[in-house]
Amino acid sequence: MKIILEGSRNDGRRMLSLDEIRERLEMNSRTGGDLLAIEEEVSEEGLAYLLESGNPLYFSLPFLLDHWDAVQKNKREARRHFYYDPLLAPVYPKLREHLPGKKGVLRARRISRGRERKYPIADLVFLEELFGPVRDLHMKSGREDAPVSHHILSFAAGEGTMGHYEWTAAPYLKENFEFEFSFEGGVICWNSENADPFLDLTIPGGGRDRGQGPGQAGTPVIRLTQTAFPEGNWAGRILENARPLSEKTAASIERFHHLWMKGEKG
Repeated sequence: MKIILEGSRNDGRRMLSLDEIRERLEMNSRTGGDLLAIEEEVSEEGLAYLLESGNPLYFSLPFLLDHWDAVQKNKREARRHFYYDPLLAPVYPKLREHLPGKKGVLRARRISRGRERKYPIADLVFLEELFGPVRDLHMKSGREDAPVSHHILSFAAGEGTMGHYEWTAAPYLKENFEFEFSFEGGVICWNSENADPFLDLTIPGGGRDRGQGPGQAGTPVIRLTQTAFPEGNWAGRILENARPLSEKTAASIERFHHLWMKGEKG
């Protein structure tokens, strides 16, 4: 049995008891299902039970951050398990195909309903894997008790890339992630509503953007456009591309988690 642990992104999350987890596993086994999605929070006792059960577990990155301490207590078992968000999204290898060797200016913006800092941590891990080590991280934050929360980060990444990241959070906002990388000879853009991981890489107009303004003719623009949600078992499709959490990525998660939760400057 394969189990995907996604965690809920809503406020007031309900925590599954150990008995409820066992009941879901038994029900899934009786119905012949080979994939069980658990979207709620799980207790440390429940997570330990799943880690010891021998079932393949697939962690989303937000879930991994929520349960980092519990997973670290079970490192030997956790090495056999996987996560998929965000580096296993189909957009990641497509970006990797076009970004190596390019130097430029990165602009990224996260819009979120929730204020949990795991979202920007996941984004920074994603950017570090694309551009190289993120360094000189400086953060500016608005008032935590304000109706709308704002955070701005500036940083250097890899060799020759400057980055600017904004995170805005409010209960009424629609989830979105905007990505733009400007370099000599082109621009790579990605605007994904709801952070849909199923994206296609297209080059409009045979490599040129027909909507370019005056003076931009001939500038290649690569756009990442949202596609229809896949048919069938979407979680299973993600899991087919899962790979082990690397030591490098785990170190990045821990480092960014420390910076964000302590409010330090790197």
